Amino acid sequence: MGTFFWSIFLFIKRFRIVSSIAVAVLLAFLWLGTSKIHFEEDISKVLMSSGETKVVNQLMENIDFSNKIVLIVSQKDTLLAPNYDSLIVTATRFVESMNPADSLIKKMSLGLGKDKVSQAYDVFYRNLPLFLEKEDYEVIAKRIDESSIKNTIEGNFKALMTPAGIGMRSYILNDPLHFTPLVLEKLKRLQLGDAYKLYQNYLFSDNGYHLFFFMESAFASSDTGNNALLVENIARAKTEVDNAICTLDYYGAPVVAVCNAIQIKRDILLTVSLALVLLILLISLLFRSWRIFILVFLPVVFGISVSLGCFYWVKGSISAIALGVGSILMGITIDYTLHAYVNFRSKRSVKGLLDTLSQPLLISGVTTSIAFLCLYFVDSPALQELGVFAALSIISAVLFVLIITPQFLESESTAKKVNEIPFLDKITAIEFDKFKLTKWIILACTIASIFTSSRVVFNTDLNALNYQTEYLKNTEQKLKEISSVAFRSVFFVVGGESVDAALTKFETYTAVIDSLQTQGVIRNISSPGSILKSKKEQQIRLDRWNSFWTENTKKNSIRLVKEAGAQNHFKPEAFSSFENILAKEYTYLSESDQEFIIDGLFSSLLKKKKDKVYLLNTLRVDQKDKKSLYSTIETDNDAVLWDKQYFSNHLVDTLKDDFSRLVWISLFAVFFVLLISYGRFELAIIAMIPLLLSWLWTLGLMGLFGIEFNIFNIIISTFIFGLGVDYAVFILNALIENRKYGTNELKSAKLSILLSAITTFAGIGVLIFAKHPALQSIAALSIIGIGSILFLSFTLLPLCYRFLYFTNGKERTSPVIISNLFSSVFALIQFVTGCLALTSLIPVLLILPIRMKTKKYIFHSLVQFCSKFIVYSIFGIKKRFINREKFDLSTPKLIVSNHQSHLDLVLLFMLHPKIVVITNNWVWNNPFYGFIVKFLDFHPTSKGMEEVVEPLQKCVDNGYSVLIFPEGRRTRDGEIARFHNGAAFLAEKLSLDVLPVLIHGANHCMDRNEFFLKNGQITLQFFDLIKKEEFSKTITYVQRSKQLCSFFRSEFDRMRQELETPDYFANKLVQAYIYKGPVLEWYLRVKMRLEHNYNFFDKTIPREAVVCDIGCGYGFLAAMLKFVSPKREIYALDYDEKKIKLAAQAHAKIEGLQFEICDISKVDPPKADAYILNDVLHYMPESLQSVCIKKCMQNLKPGGQIIIRDADTDLEKRTKGTKLTELFSTKLLHFNKTKYKNLFFFSGTRIEKIAGENGFEFEIFDQSRYTSNIIYKLKRKTGI
Repeated sequence: MGTFFWSIFLFIKRFRIVSSIAVAVLLAFLWLGTSKIHFEEDISKVLMSSGETKVVNQLMENIDFSNKIVLIVSQKDTLLAPNYDSLIVTATRFVESMNPADSLIKKMSLGLGKDKVSQAYDVFYRNLPLFLEKEDYEVIAKRIDESSIKNTIEGNFKALMTPAGIGMRSYILNDPLHFTPLVLEKLKRLQLGDAYKLYQNYLFSDNGYHLFFFMESAFASSDTGNNALLVENIARAKTEVDNAICTLDYYGAPVVAVCNAIQIKRDILLTVSLALVLLILLISLLFRSWRIFILVFLPVVFGISVSLGCFYWVKGSISAIALGVGSILMGITIDYTLHAYVNFRSKRSVKGLLDTLSQPLLISGVTTSIAFLCLYFVDSPALQELGVFAALSIISAVLFVLIITPQFLESESTAKKVNEIPFLDKITAIEFDKFKLTKWIILACTIASIFTSSRVVFNTDLNALNYQTEYLKNTEQKLKEISSVAFRSVFFVVGGESVDAALTKFETYTAVIDSLQTQGVIRNISSPGSILKSKKEQQIRLDRWNSFWTENTKKNSIRLVKEAGAQNHFKPEAFSSFENILAKEYTYLSESDQEFIIDGLFSSLLKKKKDKVYLLNTLRVDQKDKKSLYSTIETDNDAVLWDKQYFSNHLVDTLKDDFSRLVWISLFAVFFVLLISYGRFELAIIAMIPLLLSWLWTLGLMGLFGIEFNIFNIIISTFIFGLGVDYAVFILNALIENRKYGTNELKSAKLSILLSAITTFAGIGVLIFAKHPALQSIAALSIIGIGSILFLSFTLLPLCYRFLYFTNGKERTSPVIISNLFSSVFALIQFVTGCLALTSLIPVLLILPIRMKTKKYIFHSLVQFCSKFIVYSIFGIKKRFINREKFDLSTPKLIVSNHQSHLDLVLLFMLHPKIVVITNNWVWNNPFYGFIVKFLDFHPTSKGMEEVVEPLQKCVDNGYSVLIFPEGRRTRDGEIARFHNGAAFLAEKLSLDVLPVLIHGANHCMDRNEFFLKNGQITLQFFDLIKKEEFSKTITYVQRSKQLCSFFRSEFDRMRQELETPDYFANKLVQAYIYKGPVLEWYLRVKMRLEHNYNFFDKTIPREAVVCDIGCGYGFLAAMLKFVSPKREIYALDYDEKKIKLAAQAHAKIEGLQFEICDISKVDPPKADAYILNDVLHYMPESLQSVCIKKCMQNLKPGGQIIIRDADTDLEKRTKGTKLTELFSTKLLHFNKTKYKNLFFFSGTRIEKIAGENGFEFEIFDQSRYTSNIIYKLKRKTGI
């Protein structure tokens, strides 16, 4: 990856003018969009927008519920009687003062208005049957009773005689029995509710101290720009009308939205400015050049510009909430620049910088971007925009750092302007992971976090996330105190394609609502549907009217009214209008009358929007009954229930579900990227462990300090997760580089991460100074989360990585791989379970009423079963038995075996139940399985061999064989150590034949220094018995032991010659190169497969020889030759410094394997028995090819050979395949370094000619099918 960006660097350097013009055009394009983009300040866009929540949001938006402003004129002195007139005058003056802002106001209603009441009366009068309920006819039936009519008409006459009677005359004459007021009374109850009353058609609180009226903004609450002007005018008018008696207050969604927008802008300005100042101070400590100082911020500006430009050209706008994380992105993107400069400080070269930084920076940028992009799976428009905005900014900044920034770092003078920071350097030099206390701190904090994390709760109060001034808070509280009922209301919004459809939809719920009212769940309902009815319901009411007013009823009622009128001095024709009421043929409500009711009476409760009509119905319900209400009323896309608290709870539940999904998606996505980047599950898991544990710590600290989650800070955890990946990637890459090349990249990585954390704290920590709760809540969580991930990245991640290579402070023979880890854990679980089971079985066997001999045999048989189960459940280890039939224990034998690992015992125990063992004190006194050992009649050598003869003789008499490891301990290096005299002594004293058992490979599968299994093969070979008579021919025990040891060593050498082939060591070679990058590992695997594990070279080159591998590359062949035969002395040469460093580090502890940086075209190779030029010669011109071959010939030892493998141009078709593979290795994957632009392939006849001219025998081996790579073996002719 570094080579790719180095090529781009050289291209830009070569075409600097063209590149500069291209960058300028791109910047101009982006700045054009950035300057014109519109910022949406609607905080409601943070809310979830899917499922039920989306339906609620859409319906509430369509009915303009959020653009209402309530205005309250209050009497200051509530000890005096209500001063209605002063309140009305103040409200009227306010309405007049708002005239300049008329274009900003859609509607403002002060009182009902006399004309409106009169018009409403006329509409109800003209359409009386359509507004009467079934219960009203019971009242009408009473009112047309003869005595009731007389009393009513008499009362009408008296009312007309009063001074107010003039205004009442038409109402009394048109409706003498007062049928129409039945409807008016319903309208009054509908519009006022329980906490209000009407005075002179103005709306007052029930105590008369507060007058209410309403304003509807001409803009949605999200349009904070225009609403800000409206709020300014309201504030201005307030100062003009406030007086000694009354004061005016205002409150509503547009006002709160404007307050939030203003505060967000102020907070963004404050926090970004503070972050900028802190970052300037910090970076000033590191750099002494203003030029570099400016360059540090260029990736930030570029990244944000790309994001804003893309949003403008694609969408035209962006949420202000998304832009609100500008200070956070500043902290992150500056990190990447700091990584570059800190790395440059140590490398002092652009190429070194790009080689080291390209991969971790890209992995970090991609994973952090993916973590943010996962916000797209949260159903919130603002958060989706935040995810895309952040991802674009981060990726753009990364590319800027890798492509543009190096252009300014080319000169050595730049490198000299990077300051040393002694204090930070000392901190980063500390290896915290090597402190024993570190492990205990991590363990203690983790355990504590498990308990305290359960205390973390979600804050479901969305109001707590809104910023409100003290004035708005006080006004809200006043509203609550005046009418707490309003805050217990549940809004039932019903929609339809038309007014009739919406009314019909609402009427389908009538039965359910009536039932809930009967049950007391719904205390009261205010609904336009109480007055307006669908045509279907209108027809029912018309039929009810006609069925009630029969001809006799009409005639009788008219007669009684006329008689009562005559008795009270009314003219006979005075009540002709009443006759018209009864005689009229009524039809459906006319469109004009319906429009008046909608616009004049229910304009705020019945809305027409986007070809849809919405009814807003208010249900008053106690808090305890809300759950029952929501569970009873079935809603759909055109009918939803909504109230602030219940909706908040539902929103939080939705957020929890979305967040859970977000966490899993983020984890999977980041893990997948890490897996692809590193190519190993182990490294991906190690990188993830600090992230997961830091999340637990974050929750634990939140629970400890009482910090709550909310809709904002829970989402910012995505950022913390992404930043944690950033830290993990850089630390892990540094550890890998240290392991690959033996360099100390970790210190630079830790310094850049520490600077990154400080800058991020500066970028995010300043949010604590923000006044907006949404931004402020982010700061605490971010500081805790980043602090946790920083500590764990510095401690736990190196600990986990070191676990791969070290155990108890000693280096492992091969690193841990996940399959071996699972196999080891599984085997350990079996072993522990078996030990516990067998130990608990001992008391049971002891109390059984059977012979002790039988008890012992049963126990030995169980041990045999457990051993067999363990051995055959270890699937990664192949087991091979040679001459197993010779392991005949039908009569007792002295089993003598070499000792390679802990596996030796179970391997032998599984073969027969009647075996007892000579062991040491450590095993005998082991608290875990010591009881088992003792019950099995094992005997410790600490007593002396003389002391164990007698108890062993009893075992032998019972048919048991004795197993002894004469080495006394497990092998250290795989070789057989000196035999002690115990075997010879026991063979004589117990008079037993000796059964030799040779074990091979167990030490490779389980090293003596660690309880860890590795894949491999274990071979057990059983030999013929050494008869006790023959064994005792040698006079002394020492001589017998030497004789036996000599036998084992010779057989072991023979077995090694047979078994330890390149195929046997193939896995060991792979193990030496894992965790050094996926490309290298798979290159090795493919190479070994193509080379057949280098079997040809092993068979061709003697086991005892000096070998010089010229152009050794990564040292695959050289290492394999050394693995197979430690007696080979190998020199591995290559001019590629990186490859030599990697190979030398991979095999640093192998004696006799020396890697050197060497250009064979310039120096002579060391003298050797065999020279290998494997795919080397075509990298140098023909003249140098001949020189190189002749140098090898001159330095070749007598009887030596030269092995050349290269393409044979005589095989034209197959040479194309060779050239293709070289294209991949040199140009695309850059495995092989080239000094020349071209490659120089040659023919086999040319090699043959050189061999002949210099007196060498020439032999060809063609082992390739698809390429022309031919092996040429050159050997000096005899006698030359």
